[in-house]
Parts: sequence; structure tokens; C-alpha cells
Amino acid sequence: MKIVFSSNTSIRRQLVDRKKTADLSIDRRVARIVNDVRRQGDRALIDYARRFDGLTEPLEVSAREIRRGAA
Repeated sequence: MKIVFSSNTSIRRQLVDRKKTADLSIDRRVARIVNDVRRQGDRALIDYARRFDGLTEPLEVSAREIRRGAA
């Protein structure tokens, strides 16, 4: 983070009031992912975890792991 001091109120206002630039392609991808998860539930979540996070192991947690974590 860099702090900039300026008496130019117009420039300062532009920096502070910046609006997020809309990227419609990202919005479409996110909407598709949300819709997939709504329709397919956990199956879609697992597919996306494999695709984006490199998930290779099962997501199931054993009763033993739960007990160990709770302790």
C-alpha cells in the first residue's frame, strides 16, 4: 500500500471513488458455476474442486478423523 498526499481533490476523488470494472466474461463464468452448483449440488462442487484446485483425494471425512479433530 502506498499513501499519496495531494492537494488535487479531483484526482484524489477519482482514486478513492474508483468503480469496479465489469468483466462480463468473468461474470458469465461465475454465473455458470453458481447455476451448476444449484442444479448438481455436491457433484458440481467436486468437479470444480478437481478442475480449479487439483483435488485428487476423496472429500469424505472418516468418523475417526472427526473424533480426532473434535478432541
